[in-house]
Amino acid sequence: MIACNDTEVDCSAVLCAGTPALAFQVLADNENVFLNNTYTIEDVSITGENSTEVTLSLGNSTEPESILILQNPSWVAGNYEYNLVFGNNDPITLLIDIVNSESDCCGNIPRLRQLTIDGDIQDNEVPVNRIILD
Repeated sequence: MIACNDTEVDCSAVLCAGTPALAFQVLADNENVFLNNTYTIEDVSITGENSTEVTLSLGNSTEPESILILQNPSWVAGNYEYNLVFGNNDPITLLIDIVNSESDCCGNIPRLRQLTIDGDIQDNEVPVNRIILD
C-alpha cells in the first residue's frame, strides 16, 4: 500500500485488494479432515444471514486442497453470524466483523476487523485460522 501525504494523490498505479477471504484449517484428532478424507467440501454447509452469497471452497498452495476458504463478495461494513456445519457435527458459530478500509487510494473496501470462532476471538495476524472438531 502506498502512503501518501500530499493533497493531490495519484492512485493510478495502486492495485487495491478485494473483499476478505477467510481461511481455515479444520482438524479432528489432530488431523486435517480434508486430507484424511473425513470430509469433502460437499459435506460442509453454512447458514446465517446472507449465507447464500457465501462461497465455500478448498484450496492450498503447498499441499493438496486442504484449507477451507470462506468468501462473500457482497460483504459491506457490519457484523455477520454464520453457522458452519461439517457433516452431522454440531454447528461452529462464526462471528465476522467487517469494516471499511480508510485510505486515499483504496478506501471503503471491506476488511476483517474481528473473527470469533465459537466464542473465541481469533488473532487477525494469523493467515489461516483453526477449527477443531473434537
